[in-house]
Amino acid sequence: MVPGFIIQWGIPGDPEAYKKFGDNKIKDDPVKVSNKRGTISFATSGPHARGSQMFVNLGDNADLDGQG
Repeated sequence: MVPGFIIQWGIPGDPEAYKKFGDNKIKDDPVKVSNKRGTISFATSGPHARGSQMFVNLGDNADLDGQG
């Protein structure tokens, strides 16, 4: 949790379960809703690199919209 920013979760506790997301990243969808307070989104480490982690916006984070 980062106060005023996000609360993030989703890393599987089992290393074997985590490996499933290694090369099987989820491709980006077009941004349809801004990262406003209370919305949920997949976390990403770059273009087309979503996996098992998600977050809830604790503030208005429209600056994240450009990341997919």
